[in-house]
Amino acid sequence: MALPFIVVHFKTIPPRIAFLQHTIQSWLMQSVRVDQIVISVRETYRHFGKLDTSMLTIYKKLSDRISIQVLEGEEKYGPNDKIIGALTYANKRPMYIIICDDDLFYHEDTVKSYMNDIKSLPSTILTHYAVKGERLPRIQHIQGADTYLLPPCFFEKVNVSDYIDFLDKSAKACPEIFYQDDYMISFYAKMVCHIDIKIVSKPLLFRPVHFIEELHQHPFVHQRERNTITYLLGLYK
Repeated sequence: MALPFIVVHFKTIPPRIAFLQHTIQSWLMQSVRVDQIVISVRETYRHFGKLDTSMLTIYKKLSDRISIQVLEGEEKYGPNDKIIGALTYANKRPMYIIICDDDLFYHEDTVKSYMNDIKSLPSTILTHYAVKGERLPRIQHIQGADTYLLPPCFFEKVNVSDYIDFLDKSAKACPEIFYQDDYMISFYAKMVCHIDIKIVSKPLLFRPVHFIEELHQHPFVHQRERNTITYLLGLYK
């Protein structure tokens, strides 16, 4: 049986571009080969101004498997660009896309750990999220830092413009969704697309590249989560 076409995708912002080599190298060194590594950036950023794409040129020289994708417009969806970038790249083509963060060095067997479940559950979203149970009722929650894998059926069912409309409408009711991409995609996949989410039992190993622990200690992170969950629960009715 031929291996599926595997793409790794992450989004980044200008202050993190200088640290990307470690994350990229961890995907180039996988025991199961990654077919493409796609890095999504925005044309402009509300806090950083217009992107200098020359900063990314050095990474394209590391491998012909690395692609830089510049998304149109200003960054107004924050971490949700992980999904927008993946949808833009896939554009209905059959592939599996692993979503990850841009500031972690991933274990060399990360792709390999998904292979058995891809064979047995080809239409299921898989995630290495370490916390068992459901943080959002009726939905198994995925986590970008731990990686998650989107199957081909996701890209067949989801249109990028529809997902952006979903984010725009949600942001008007709950501005905190800007920061809560994992909750938003978990809800959309399960409740709108009716795609199951399964936690891969094998623990995923990774290590920080720089200041991720400090980022996760944002003083308002728990309030943002509670507000987002309350909003999404209201959509069930």
